[in-house]
Amino acid sequence: MEHAHTAARAATMDTGDPGPARPRPFRRGRLRWLGLALLGQLLCLSQAGQALAADAGAASGRGADVKVALASPATALLSPSGGRLEVEERLAPVTAGPDAGRTLVFAIPADAANLQLSVPGQTVVRWSSSPVALAESGALARARGELLTERGHLAARLVTVKTAIALWQAQPENAAPQDLVQRTKLLEESMPELVLRQEALEKRINLLQQRIERLPAGAELGQLVSVTLQKPVPGGEKVAVRYSYTWPHCGWEAVYDFNARPEEGSGGSIDVRLMADVWQYSGIDWRGTRVTLATRGGGPREPAPLPEWVVDSQPRPQPRAVPMMLNARGAKLSAEGAADAVPAAAGVTADTASVYASWTLAEAGLPEGRSRLQIAADAWKAPLQWLARPSRGDSRVWLLAKYTLPGTSAWPEGAAEYSVDGQSVGSGVFRPRGGEATLYFGA
Repeated sequence: MEHAHTAARAATMDTGDPGPARPRPFRRGRLRWLGLALLGQLLCLSQAGQALAADAGAASGRGADVKVALASPATALLSPSGGRLEVEERLAPVTAGPDAGRTLVFAIPADAANLQLSVPGQTVVRWSSSPVALAESGALARARGELLTERGHLAARLVTVKTAIALWQAQPENAAPQDLVQRTKLLEESMPELVLRQEALEKRINLLQQRIERLPAGAELGQLVSVTLQKPVPGGEKVAVRYSYTWPHCGWEAVYDFNARPEEGSGGSIDVRLMADVWQYSGIDWRGTRVTLATRGGGPREPAPLPEWVVDSQPRPQPRAVPMMLNARGAKLSAEGAADAVPAAAGVTADTASVYASWTLAEAGLPEGRSRLQIAADAWKAPLQWLARPSRGDSRVWLLAKYTLPGTSAWPEGAAEYSVDGQSVGSGVFRPRGGEATLYFGA
């Protein structure tokens, strides 16, 4: 009987009759081929992603063919509106061109102004400038390059994950039903992990992009200055070159911290800290630079023109301006605003003998970016007072202090934080007036 059953089954297959429907064995060869195809696609995308990351590294300045770099200034005089940088270099003349042996080249930022230069022992015949790309090697440039490279690697991985998701979602042609069932099962196991990886990579890329956008841009474009000398320089020798220029992308601002201590001493004391918020975005770290911070007047450079005086035997009456009507509340607020706009000023090892006060930093050099350092600290013995003003509906009493500033010190205008016994009460602008500082510490 067994032999007969086998023969009958063989006859059925030979005649083409499919017979009763039965589950067909899973063909591993076809699925293995599909997996190898998917793996090949992912390997190709991985190589493309590595190339993308390399392009990102090149864009960050690491792979760019940049030949010109700024020189660190020997001295930098910084004010709130910019700085004057002085550079000392030893340069060898160029050896090609019609002025070979007589031409020196160096780079300055593109928006530098008021260039002054001298070559001791030589006479400068002329100088010219042309645009040039600058090499960035400062702290911000390094940070930006690392972030761009990391973003490139993550972007490559994201492309790989997205392609894997697309390949899994695509329906293969001429696939048997059993293959589709097995593929669906594998898809259910793999897809959640791929989607989670995609979301995590997109989140990391977005955070990196925000960090990159918050980094200030350095000096990417400059001027290549060519200086022609009257006499050629002996072969192989270098000559000393001194040049200076003004530049707006560096400077400093005063930042104060005032903390009132009502219970200290006779009537109270105020702890004062003067800090300098210093910045430079040259694309390089200033190494060995002697940095000096100087104040600068905030008023106009010159007085307004004198009004025209006309003497007339029969003067014509001029229309009088109609004053704006203010209620009592508006007048009170105006008076309070004028009183709140009070100020302060002080110094440490400051040079106050010249027109502007200045502070020279003890440590040479300044990294690219923003830095904050303390340049003065003091305790002002000032009696704290209560100020109450007659008004309707406002019974607040204000805490204030007045301090007479020494004539030998300088406290520039700047932003300030105010606190009482370490508790913050607000912020404002500190402006000294008439040699006296009036500080308000809230109601």
